[in-house]
Amino acid sequence: MPSSKCPNPCGDPCVKEQAGHLEAVLPEIMRRLFPLAMEHAIADMPIGQLRVCAILLTGPLSLSIISEELGISSSAMTQIADRLERAGLVERVFEADDRRVRLLQLSAHGRAAMEARRRARVARAQAALCGIDPKARETLLCSLDGLAAASLEAVPAADAPRPKQI
Repeated sequence: MPSSKCPNPCGDPCVKEQAGHLEAVLPEIMRRLFPLAMEHAIADMPIGQLRVCAILLTGPLSLSIISEELGISSSAMTQIADRLERAGLVERVFEADDRRVRLLQLSAHGRAAMEARRRARVARAQAALCGIDPKARETLLCSLDGLAAASLEAVPAADAPRPKQI
C-alpha cells in the first residue's frame, strides 16, 4: 500500500481509494482463477521453482538473469536449478555464441507441464469471462492492458526487473 509520502501524480482525489480497491480485488481474482493447488503435474511444486519455470517459458536464460528477476542470491538460484534439473523440468545448455556461458531452459517435460498449467488457467479465465457481457468484457480487457502499461511507467525499472533473453 502506498505510504502518505507517495505523491498522487494524477491529482485525482479518488485514486488512493481506487488503488486500495485494486490492491484488494486483484489478489482475490488471482486466487479464484489461478489457484496454486490446481490438478496437474506441477501442483505441488514450491512457488520459487514454479516462478523459475514460468520465466523460462520465454526461452533459455542465464542463472544470473533469473536470480536478478526473482531477487534471490545466485547460490539460492543454483539450488533451485539443481532441484528442477533433478526433477527433469529444466536442463542446462550452452549458449550458442559462447560455449563458456551456461543457460537454463525448460526440458520437453517441463515445457509440457507449464503449457498444461497455462491451458488450465486459460480455461478457468475463459469460464469467468463468459459470465460477463461481451462489451463489458472488451472494456475490462482494454482497461487491464492500460493498467499493465501504466504500471510499467509508474514502477521504476530497478523496482521491477525484467529478464533479458540472451
